[in-house]
Amino acid sequence: MKLLLLSPFFFLLSTLCTGCTYVDYTFEGYSSDQVWKAMVVAAETPTYDDWHIAENNVWVDPAQYRIEIYRRLRRVLYRPESEPRREEQTWKFDIRVIGLDPPKARLVSRGRAVPMHATLEGQRYFLDVHDLLLGVAGEAVLKDAHDAVLQSLGTDEEPPPSEDVEFLGPD
Repeated sequence: MKLLLLSPFFFLLSTLCTGCTYVDYTFEGYSSDQVWKAMVVAAETPTYDDWHIAENNVWVDPAQYRIEIYRRLRRVLYRPESEPRREEQTWKFDIRVIGLDPPKARLVSRGRAVPMHATLEGQRYFLDVHDLLLGVAGEAVLKDAHDAVLQSLGTDEEPPPSEDVEFLGPD
């Protein structure tokens, strides 16, 4: 009987801890067409330094300025004095342009994930988009833009660097 009374509480708690998370970003100084093209390229060709992309399915709806992504990532993480650990992440994103002047985009994580992890993945995606918009530039320009993007997203720190990682090959 007590279990039945606690069930709604646990359902509410799990919903709050794993619910949808979103990240917004405004692209000052770029046209909506430039931002849209960079968003599509960033979705279709993601860059990861420490993960192997096992699956990356992208659905693009240009009429609605909408992108859906289903992505699976894998790696083997090696840490000192511990056994290698296989890790896998699955992401489900809904990305939309929600403003045109200036262009503003919103990434919504629809999968089960720790909200902070989803926020970091959303920030990583928008950094990829921003780097594409900058085009080929010097390292100093990229570093300044990278810092400005992190600051606009409300953080001064980058995610901690990964330990030694071995990439898994395709299945």
